[in-house]
Amino acid sequence: MQKNPKVLYWIAGIICAVAVFVLWIDRPSAREEVLYAKYPVVSGHRGANCIAPENTMASADSCIRYGIPFMETDVTVSSDGVFYLLHDSTLERTTDGEGQPCEHDSAYLDALDAGSWFGEAWAGQHLLRFEDLLEKAHDNNLNVTVDYRMGDFQELVALIRSKDMLERTCFTFSEESDCIEFRRLFPEVKTLQAYVTDLADLDRIMELYSPNITWFDFFSIYDDRIFS
Repeated sequence: MQKNPKVLYWIAGIICAVAVFVLWIDRPSAREEVLYAKYPVVSGHRGANCIAPENTMASADSCIRYGIPFMETDVTVSSDGVFYLLHDSTLERTTDGEGQPCEHDSAYLDALDAGSWFGEAWAGQHLLRFEDLLEKAHDNNLNVTVDYRMGDFQELVALIRSKDMLERTCFTFSEESDCIEFRRLFPEVKTLQAYVTDLADLDRIMELYSPNITWFDFFSIYDDRIFS
């Protein structure tokens, strides 16, 4: 069967813009809130990265302005232990800096321009400290999904707790060992997210991670069945 470009475009748009969450929350009030929430839930990838430079305050502000309830972002760390938002392992693509963020202190990273690459109108957007995003999110009812890149788990969670954002921050990891260690350290966290790209792997993931949120990659799971 020939693939329909319009169908592919429509489905791709939904999958890119929407996160469908399966949640188990221990507090009865929270459970009731989840069960009766409107789904699917919209999440901005690296903020509203189609209309503002990714992982900047402008991107977070755009999520708030357009009523996007979740902002997914990537968290890394400087050489002096300050957490920043950055997707790549190096600074070159989205800032005027060079090298890895962990090679530089916060004074260097704070001075970087993280907006000009996206357009002249965005010049002067700073490489955003995670602390500043948490404060913005707390004050504007924005939920955060942390895609962990680098940094001490204890310090990261302590920062999130200090901003009263733990229950409104989801955690996801690209490395299985990081996810396992995080769950060991923080069994009380109710927002650990796991990716499922193969249904045959679902039981193993549920047993190994005990995730509270399961994100299904529908393209990986169903592509051959829908479009072949």
